[in-house]
Amino acid sequence: MISARPGRRQLASLFIAVVALGAPAVTGHANTSSSSSSTSAAGPPLLALPKSTAGTECNQTSQLGMDGCAYLASVAADRRLDADVVVIWKLERGYQRTDLARAQKDWVTYRGADCASQTDIYRGGSIMPMVVGYCLAAEDRLRRQDLVTLYNTLTSGAPKQPRLP
Repeated sequence: MISARPGRRQLASLFIAVVALGAPAVTGHANTSSSSSSTSAAGPPLLALPKSTAGTECNQTSQLGMDGCAYLASVAADRRLDADVVVIWKLERGYQRTDLARAQKDWVTYRGADCASQTDIYRGGSIMPMVVGYCLAAEDRLRRQDLVTLYNTLTSGAPKQPRLP
């Protein structure tokens, strides 16, 4: 029987791809698993996230379980960023949206390169997927601070604006 849970090799491959390619890619639609880097006006530039993390376990008693914890933390941080981007997208128009889409795409590339740089020491080791996952989540938290500042600037003095989640 084939397990629905991702194995160590699958998690390692996922995190290596994330770091090497700067993925998940920025897309122009919500909740897609496409690796398209389209940032059309059809929608805000969102991260391409898995539709489900079902079967991924967070367990501090094994390396695979700790890899799962890191993966879940990075997906949760990505989802929170996407929710913020949706709110900001609704506040912006025209060139502002184009600039936001470009900034998000460039930030994803930076995030991947930065995490690759920080985790190269673990390359080939069993701990690498976990370290990469937590690096991605940390980068997301830093990006969120930037988005909160942008949101505060956009809504300063404006009544009845949508709130960040």
